[in-house]
Amino acid sequence: MQLKTLAAAGAALSLAIGSFAGAQTAGTPTEPDAAAASPAETLSDTVTVLAWPKAEVALSDDSEPVAASFALGTVEGIDPALTTGVTANGYARKVAVEDQSVGQVLITTLAKDDKEAVISSEGLSAQFDATDSSELFPEKTVEVTGSRAALLAALQKLAETDSGEDEEVAASEEAPAMSTSDGSSNDLAWDYTTPKATAAEEEEEEEPTTTTSLTTDGCSVVVDTDAGVAYEQNRLLTYTDGVLSEESECSNSGTTYPLKKSYVNCDDEVDAEGLKAWSLYTLYYVDGSAETHAVGECTKDEESYYAITEDENQCTVFLDFKEGVVVPQSALVYTNRNNAVVQARGCEDSTLSEPIELTESMNNCNLRHDFEAEVSYQQSMWTYLRDGITYVASACADTGVTYEHQVAYTDDAGAYICDVVTDLDGGTATLQSRKAITVDGEVRYITSCTPETETQSVFATMDGCLDLSTWKHDVSAGVSYGQERYYFDQDDGSRYYVTGCQTSGETFVHDHALTGYQYHDDQLYAYPMTTVSVTVNDDTYTVANSTVLEGAQQYPYVLDGTTEEQTGQSTYEGCDGYSLTNEYEQWERPDGTVYLKAIGEGDPVGPRNVCDTEVTEKYVQTSLAIVEGGVSCGYWDDDQYKQRPGSYVNCYATNDVKTVYTNRETGEHVTTTYAWGDKSSTSHCTSSYGYPMSPSCSGFQYQTVVTDYWSFQIPGSGSSWTRLTVPPENF
Repeated sequence: MQLKTLAAAGAALSLAIGSFAGAQTAGTPTEPDAAAASPAETLSDTVTVLAWPKAEVALSDDSEPVAASFALGTVEGIDPALTTGVTANGYARKVAVEDQSVGQVLITTLAKDDKEAVISSEGLSAQFDATDSSELFPEKTVEVTGSRAALLAALQKLAETDSGEDEEVAASEEAPAMSTSDGSSNDLAWDYTTPKATAAEEEEEEEPTTTTSLTTDGCSVVVDTDAGVAYEQNRLLTYTDGVLSEESECSNSGTTYPLKKSYVNCDDEVDAEGLKAWSLYTLYYVDGSAETHAVGECTKDEESYYAITEDENQCTVFLDFKEGVVVPQSALVYTNRNNAVVQARGCEDSTLSEPIELTESMNNCNLRHDFEAEVSYQQSMWTYLRDGITYVASACADTGVTYEHQVAYTDDAGAYICDVVTDLDGGTATLQSRKAITVDGEVRYITSCTPETETQSVFATMDGCLDLSTWKHDVSAGVSYGQERYYFDQDDGSRYYVTGCQTSGETFVHDHALTGYQYHDDQLYAYPMTTVSVTVNDDTYTVANSTVLEGAQQYPYVLDGTTEEQTGQSTYEGCDGYSLTNEYEQWERPDGTVYLKAIGEGDPVGPRNVCDTEVTEKYVQTSLAIVEGGVSCGYWDDDQYKQRPGSYVNCYATNDVKTVYTNRETGEHVTTTYAWGDKSSTSHCTSSYGYPMSPSCSGFQYQTVVTDYWSFQIPGSGSSWTRLTVPPENF
């Protein structure tokens, strides 16, 4: 369907190229500014409508039509309400006819909301000069022309109320078939004839519909400058069945616009003699469309004026070299209503400042050298001082003082002021000189160094170049290269050296002395280390000290049996200590020293006593109490032995010994031993009641047991053996 429609559009777009409208008109889309038509006037069936694309439309150069949507302006004689919100759909293209490029537009249907209506088979069409344009823009309008009746019928159809049934567009309303054009020979464009209007389908006769609207079109704005306002005018339009049938005269609409002053397009009025200036203005108003309208001519603003003053900042000074002064200049200026400074009169001699004296100075000028005449000229400039600032009045110029040129080779100390140019290959040296002048007793050089035409013969010598530390020493080659410098003989017979010391071609053989070996124990060989020296004129210089020379011979180690060496570590069993050992291979180095290569563990050496002892003796008292024929031991309380109440005897023993053993090498505790006494040294019997007891202590039988207690028995007591514990902590 779309291809068929495009074809129809192409055929309808084939317009005649007899004459055509201008390019797309620039400006905001507006309604045609036409005077209101008289209701009695018969409207033509051909109508012209302003249309503008809703988006940019690219016009193809291959004559292919492009679909486009347009907005419509108001149509003369048709109720504006009918065109409100309506979108016009159609096509646009550009074709070439001979040496012209023509743009063509065809509008075939109208759409609003979800409705669509076909205008007619011819639609609304336009053509225009498209030589300089390949696009249609929304801000530019196109005048399309077609049948008023067909357009009105389509607009009324869009305005109809839905009947409840969807109407289909009849096949007879489709646009005609289209074809494209090829530029220079556009037969479709040449054969185009202006489309004729077709009458809208007859409808059943109904009662006429009357509507009215107010418009300002055709009405001017009335300006009252005394009141300071502009009055908007409008008129009433009456439409019968959408066709204008009556209109009223223009009258005030009730809308007013205040008049305002504009100073943009008027020049100021200046009275230079009276030192006053005034601004001029025009009146204007802004209408309801935000458009500005000017009223009247430029008028003097009598309410305010600007004072004119003298301003020196607007002008440069006048240099009067004849009188030797600087004359300040000034202009008459004022500040306008925009705070801009405006000149009322140009620059003239100022009445605000007195003339200033000009001063000559040579300090800021260079000498001017004339090398052809072999003379230099002194130059000076003129300056003046104003407000603490020094200004230059003229550029540097000759003063008439001159200085003769001189050729200089040496300074006052006799040293050459330029380097001597040396050609060692040619064996010559060339002196250089500079041009100089004497200014106030001071020598000034005015040229760079220039070589002379005569040359001097140069010679080489080692004198002054015997610092062997600066020589080039080639250790691998076994030689050192000497140094020399070049000189020429001056007129007084003294030497002038033209170069510093530099390497010569003379060589001196090195001396070598063995000073040791560099060990490689991990690979069981060694390199000899050599001290390299050179002797020149009985002066010996060490080139390399105890170093391994490149290509030095490897000397392998010689195996000389095995040996064991203590490691310095020990292991312990009680008070016995054993020293650990490693087993080594003995490798003899080239210098006779031995390298021990570990190959495993050796046998431990020992044992040896590693313990220190600490002996403590304890005198221990023990007691035995006799209670009613029985035997009861005392008891320990806080490391003290306490006896029970009743009759008792006390017995005392000595020679109880504690011995502590400590490893002297590690400081660790090894063990502690105890030795108990084997008999009672004294005995004593007593009674808690103050009388002797029986049996006596001498009747004790004492038995020694190598444990931590004693055991004894009292004869005749009938008691069993009693054990009395002596805790080690009592020591």
